[in-house]
Amino acid sequence: MAEHEDWPPDSWNPILVEIGRIVFNWNILEGTVTRLLTVLAGGGDNLTILTAHIGNKTVSDAVSTFAHEFYDGEEREHLVHVLNLFDRARQYRNYYVHSFNGIGVQFVQVDTEEGPVVAADMSAAIARLQGKSARKRLVEHSENKSPESAKSVARMLKGANSYAAQVSLHFMYPEKHALPEKISLPEKLKIPRQYIYDTDNR
Repeated sequence: MAEHEDWPPDSWNPILVEIGRIVFNWNILEGTVTRLLTVLAGGGDNLTILTAHIGNKTVSDAVSTFAHEFYDGEEREHLVHVLNLFDRARQYRNYYVHSFNGIGVQFVQVDTEEGPVVAADMSAAIARLQGKSARKRLVEHSENKSPESAKSVARMLKGANSYAAQVSLHFMYPEKHALPEKISLPEKLKIPRQYIYDTDNR
């Protein structure tokens, strides 16, 4: 057991830190959007009780209904933008957290006197994201992500939370807080999927 006391190795910590940031920043964003719903609904402990355990889809649907039933113009646009941002951010969070099931190292080409060789860079960690889904077709996905890639997702989540918090403040104290500038939506998540069964050849 002694050889595993420091598992995983310190050299792999960068990817673990960035995945941890994704989890933390998502949890903060999730709480901010839920608080936005309680603000739109009038606030108070009674509403906090109702929103304490509802899922993200229900929160999004409720905020969307408030936006379209009671607001128009810029206020509606910002509420809808928060929801679009929240939806795309959730896809990234789910992919990085639920598919993260391995750690490895990057392979690099090294020039030697005998010619180029491929070697493992033990100081460059990668996350292995793998999984399967079965919605109409059985598909699988598998790819490696660097700490830099995970860091960009963590930063996107942090920016999304900052924007959502400013929008929430406007609806809580409209006379004190103007609506912020909209931030850009992240690109839609693209997951490299492959069919497990080739139905054309069966």
